[in-house]
Amino acid sequence: MPSPLTTHRRRRPLERPSPPHHRIVLLFDLDAFYAQTERVRLGLELDASVALLQWNSVLAVTYPAREYGIKRGDSWEAVASKSKHKCIAIHLPILPMRENDSRIVNNDDSKVAEDEEEQDENDSEGKDISFETSNTDREAFDKEFRLSKEEREQIFKNENGVQRYHHQGKASLERYRLASRVIFTNVLDSLKRRVGKGFILEKASIDEFYLDITEYCYGDVEGKCDNDDDVDVRKTKLVGGNGKEWGETELDMNDADDLEVALWRACQLSACIRNDIWKNLGLTMSAGISTNKMMSKLTASFGKPNGQAVLHPKNFGKLMSETKVRKVRNFGGKLGKRVLDVLHTNSASEQSLEDFSSNATMGDLAQVPLTVLQQAFSSETAQFVFQACQGIDNEMVKETSGALVKSITAFKSFTANKNHDEVLAWLKLLAKEIAERVAQDAARNHRYPKTCTLNYTYYTTADGRRPQDRMSARTQRQSRSYRLVFPADRMSIVAQSESLVEQAMTKLAPILKEHPLRGVGLAASNFESRGQPPEGNASIESFFSVETAINMTQGDFRHKSNNNSSALPNNKRQRINSAPFEAQVPHTNESKEVPWNFPDTTPTVIDTDLELAKKLQASYDRENYVFSKLNSRGEGMPRRERKRRQSKSTRFSRSDSGKSLFTLGPFRQSFLQLILV
Repeated sequence: MPSPLTTHRRRRPLERPSPPHHRIVLLFDLDAFYAQTERVRLGLELDASVALLQWNSVLAVTYPAREYGIKRGDSWEAVASKSKHKCIAIHLPILPMRENDSRIVNNDDSKVAEDEEEQDENDSEGKDISFETSNTDREAFDKEFRLSKEEREQIFKNENGVQRYHHQGKASLERYRLASRVIFTNVLDSLKRRVGKGFILEKASIDEFYLDITEYCYGDVEGKCDNDDDVDVRKTKLVGGNGKEWGETELDMNDADDLEVALWRACQLSACIRNDIWKNLGLTMSAGISTNKMMSKLTASFGKPNGQAVLHPKNFGKLMSETKVRKVRNFGGKLGKRVLDVLHTNSASEQSLEDFSSNATMGDLAQVPLTVLQQAFSSETAQFVFQACQGIDNEMVKETSGALVKSITAFKSFTANKNHDEVLAWLKLLAKEIAERVAQDAARNHRYPKTCTLNYTYYTTADGRRPQDRMSARTQRQSRSYRLVFPADRMSIVAQSESLVEQAMTKLAPILKEHPLRGVGLAASNFESRGQPPEGNASIESFFSVETAINMTQGDFRHKSNNNSSALPNNKRQRINSAPFEAQVPHTNESKEVPWNFPDTTPTVIDTDLELAKKLQASYDRENYVFSKLNSRGEGMPRRERKRRQSKSTRFSRSDSGKSLFTLGPFRQSFLQLILV
């Protein structure tokens, strides 16, 4: 058998088998992701025992810690007693309920969870720009995880064994989202370097990635794995091979069928990618290699921890006969429950449904005829279930262009609460987190949400009344949601948070009078792409796509548009938006100083574009009217001055009505540009 590390620029192309086994699909699964991330942050060895907790429940456990019998759901006391205080116990980062609360030791160094200092409402240099676009994910990752020895020792001292409580704040997963994005980017970069093209990478969850390398495995282009001397693909476990590793078999690559050779190539590339992640980030991944998503996910469990396993279609039947129904992808929820009900009904078992469900396998399900499944399910669902129990999954790997999420969500559960002020405090915390995460996402991915969904939960009895005991058999959990408008991206983070809170409390106030809430959440969604902001001044063509609206509320002069183009630099726009109302309206009389420096040149006009000129003229007439009304508004100023301005504004409107924009002087042209954008 040739060495697995021998590579060539060109190799023998392979013939693809017929469906359904014509694809090569991998699943990369981070080992104990949350706990492992903390191990890397604290600079601990690979064999360190680490448990990550949320409140009084273990969320994730490294594999060395599992040897003590520690499992998910254990309490702080259980972790300490089982390991005899040898297991490191770290709590999730939390967003503090009250800023500058001395009782809380914030264990999240990321900007998301930092206590922000109180600042003046008009200070646009503060919270408005708390997320700088120059800070890439990798830079943030290095700041969070590449700490000095002294810093890590101090963090370990402050966090190990320190318990947190519900009332202190909300758990934050931003540290782990950041790590997930960096891992995804590293996997993608490694694939591009080694394969070039011929792969599809999908982010399935925060710690799982699907990879379709069918084109690479069956093609004639050799990958770049020849310099990985510490990678040995022969350690890959063979599922269905009686516990053997690939190197222990008598497989002759010259006599192997094309599917076996393709799987071998996939194992080789998988080992190289996993090794890259270990070298670059210090994180371990397990991998499952097979011919579809469902089987590669099942296979990955045989490679854990820090290993990989491969499954040939000829061994599908054996694996499915040993696999519990609820352990299979897509069978863990409502579909799995219904399938087990049908299986139990059509079996001769005298066990209860609960006992039967805990032992039923996909092999048992394979004995149910398709006609029986079609009576219980739709034709499409019945076909899916029938094929799944044979190891067939036709779902394609879908390319993820970046580590994008469909929604940005923050939720907080708490004890039953009807107190308006306390619910308001939680909403402020959630809104602030959402606004900050959206700002990060917008800077990174150039997109912005249009909507925000308010979610809340409460408990009632079957007759709709307030329950006396939440655990009563007659208690029902109720979940409701309302759609809110996500604030404009030009607003500061503080203003966005206040807008979300105001909208949410308007919806929740009537609910609080009837039911105590058990939890509230906000979810930003319905993203739309935004182009890169233009450098320098925008061209005149950019004005035509802007639908201008001015909110003429006291002390508020804001421009809103459907794009992010502006002739003003960001810092100047921020100064303008934060200025007092009167300072934002330029005065043309000589006794007043114009607060902005306008360009001396006028915009270039395309004489032949009559249609665009008409649109611009219409916009000018409309803005001229709004401007006159804005000038005439003046609550708070002397009556005589207000009348004088009204008279002047009327003369301005009449004198300029019907005139072409291009006959105006440079000052008014420049000002029109400003209010149009």
